[in-house]
Amino acid sequence: MMLFSSYKSTLHLLLLLFLLLHSLGSVTPKRKNPCIFEEDCDSCLLRPRCAWCKDPNWKGSRCNLIANQKDCSYIENPEGSVEILEDRPLSGSSHQNYVQIHPQRVRIRTRVGKEVKFDFQVSQAKEYPVDLYYLMDLSNSMSDDREMLLTKNTWRMLT
Repeated sequence: MMLFSSYKSTLHLLLLLFLLLHSLGSVTPKRKNPCIFEEDCDSCLLRPRCAWCKDPNWKGSRCNLIANQKDCSYIENPEGSVEILEDRPLSGSSHQNYVQIHPQRVRIRTRVGKEVKFDFQVSQAKEYPVDLYYLMDLSNSMSDDREMLLTKNTWRMLT
């Protein structure tokens, strides 16, 4: 019986060791560098940190991590852009065409995983109504808040 127990423990230990080695060995190149399996430029550029080499003499993988493309003479790696389409100045006085945010229209082109920053300004025009949205649940704990909002005469609609 003792021999069988020792054999069973050894078998468990070998199985555990096999699973451990298998999991360590399963770190494939795809996990280390997901870029190298992309076959066209569009698919390549959909991945963050990947760049496409357009050099006709390039011998390596055309899609690769940006850091691995140093020897490529022509790299396709778009950074993204911000284009302001409409940018009227803010209006502070009360007239018919209120402008409370500028720019008004922006086109942003970016890649997956890339951050794009742009500045905008907001100003409330004088004597212009403000839409205020108040989100609450319908539980009993919110009933006093709802009653308080209903008593305010400036609230025109509460749903």
